[in-house]
Amino acid sequence: PPNPVTGTVKLTDSSYSETEYYTTAGSAIYMEVTDPDRNADSSAADSISVSITSDTEAAGNVTENSTLTETGANTGIFRGSIDIDVDGAASSNSVLSVTPADYITLTYNDPYNDWGNAVSVETKAIIVGTVVSGDISSVTNWNVSGSPYLITQSISIGNILNIDAGVHVLLKKLDDGNRVYLYVSYNGALNASGVSGNPVVFKSSATDPEKAYWGHIRFEQVYKDSTLTYCEISHAETAITIGWNSGDSVTIDNCTITQNNRGIYSEGSSPTISSNTIKDNNSPIYISGGAPVISGNSFTESTQPIYLQQTTASFTNNTVENNSNTGINVNGN
Repeated sequence: PPNPVTGTVKLTDSSYSETEYYTTAGSAIYMEVTDPDRNADSSAADSISVSITSDTEAAGNVTENSTLTETGANTGIFRGSIDIDVDGAASSNSVLSVTPADYITLTYNDPYNDWGNAVSVETKAIIVGTVVSGDISSVTNWNVSGSPYLITQSISIGNILNIDAGVHVLLKKLDDGNRVYLYVSYNGALNASGVSGNPVVFKSSATDPEKAYWGHIRFEQVYKDSTLTYCEISHAETAITIGWNSGDSVTIDNCTITQNNRGIYSEGSSPTISSNTIKDNNSPIYISGGAPVISGNSFTESTQPIYLQQTTASFTNNTVENNSNTGINVNGN
């Protein structure tokens, strides 16, 4: 073609608005490609082929092919859809088998990019079980049947939220680029009860997130006991923040906290932080005031030191190694 351009691809909702996720309650995946140089006949609607797969189908070496049809003569916009089968077995049958937490990958092989060369263009979205966009004001339980839970805006936990082992909690960035936060407020409590080999997972909804993609889990002036046991927390600005006047109400035990800007921040409170793996965070832990109990943890591969500031913390039987800065910085009266 005389003026080739690289095509763009989108995974969309039924109105063809771009989306980052689909729910298990849905019935189809919608696709759109914009590529003016594939408009072969200016007087008729053309068609192109794309491929689409899920983690479930990819594990079975299956990829579905789908035909997209131009929206009208000479538009260069091609659309189509494919039905989904939730928890179905991988099979090349023009139906996309998916499992909750699968990533969907749409691939368009564009024969002519901006320089006239062939190129492959792709995009991804995730399959979620439950979308959460409102505050929690009554006792609430999140279980595996509703997982993954996608948090689409900052929420306040004003009562008890219990999360079962094996649940994934995904946090997406807002459309304006701001981060999403989980706030545990005065009357709230968070009990994330993972077990060895089956953790509760807090992570970004993105396929390739950077550190600090989402905000943090923040406890602020809480008095009810909260426990995070066998959790995996990654790609947050601060994985766990414990604000003033939360006393000894927060326990963090046997968690893996990795690839965050900061692992744990505690100010004026006395949490129990024990037997955790805190690895590959810019700042592993920052304690200011209070009397936290910090024992049996592993602090490795951080770029900043552990900070213990103006605190009577107990710091025992911890491993601090393979960091690129001073291991521990202690400052106090």
